[in-house]
Amino acid sequence: MSNWIYGFLNESVSFPKNLSDFKGFIYIIKNIETGKFYIGQKTFWSIEHKKALRSFTQEETDRLRKYSDWLVAAKKGREIKHRVSLEERDLIVKIKDYKKKIKSRLDSKKGLRRKCVSSSDWQDYWSSSEPLKREVEILGKDKFSRTIVRLCRSKAEMNYFETKMQFDAGVLLKGTNSYNGMINCRISCMQVRGMKQ
Repeated sequence: MSNWIYGFLNESVSFPKNLSDFKGFIYIIKNIETGKFYIGQKTFWSIEHKKALRSFTQEETDRLRKYSDWLVAAKKGREIKHRVSLEERDLIVKIKDYKKKIKSRLDSKKGLRRKCVSSSDWQDYWSSSEPLKREVEILGKDKFSRTIVRLCRSKAEMNYFETKMQFDAGVLLKGTNSYNGMINCRISCMQVRGMKQ
């Protein structure tokens, strides 16, 4: 966990070893000397969408194999063009066009992307607040505490409790010693029904 604190130093609460059931967490980063704080959220996982690894159908494979057999014979005549018949030249063009068609279909068809999930940089994360990150760089990480106050199972839960904590703390009000500069959230009631306080 690097130097993250979990549960406001409540020793009876242990940080779970398996994080696969959780989407992310709500945290507070606090300047130990001034008491200035930042409330935010961070996901445990980084999601990247990559092109899917898809094989040809049996029909496509048979057609490509058939064309490839013809192409082997035609290739030998490419160097001496007068030995390539018009039929063989047509086959070469047909093969090229067919491969382009298949590639285009694979690249454009919806759903041909795979989701790759890996651990995010949460252990070394210091918020998205530029003023806070500048102070951490100038003063040093040892001058700040980082506390995970809630683990969340969905993005909606993260949005809800981050926003609730920010309003409860009055982060935007004059006189509040906070790094938060704005609150931005849009949540549907359908997303949070059944969620525990």
